[in-house]
Amino acid sequence: MPAGTKCKVSRILSPSSCLYEIAATLGPCQRAMHSCRPVLDTGAGLNLVRPTVLPANWRSYAENLDRMPRITEANNNRLAAQYSIHHYLVVGCAKVFDRCFVAENLSVP
Repeated sequence: MPAGTKCKVSRILSPSSCLYEIAATLGPCQRAMHSCRPVLDTGAGLNLVRPTVLPANWRSYAENLDRMPRITEANNNRLAAQYSIHHYLVVGCAKVFDRCFVAENLSVP
């Protein structure tokens, strides 16, 4: 870009956050996937999951955290996350392997 020209900056992502209930499958490996309907928060910074969405044996593959991460919700209340899990999340034809913190008291449904 030549010197002295102005560059127009536009936002790619909207600053507003929305909640979407999506149909997905998740699990620790491809052989142990199960269907669920998680709520996707487009304004969230961390990957949080509540234990009721996970399969019954989720503690067998969860990582117990020595130090709890400092996570606060929108109202500045602290969320207790004692475990983290690595799992696959499949939505449509997209598949993601990621780490999530397990938190009990989430304000979204």
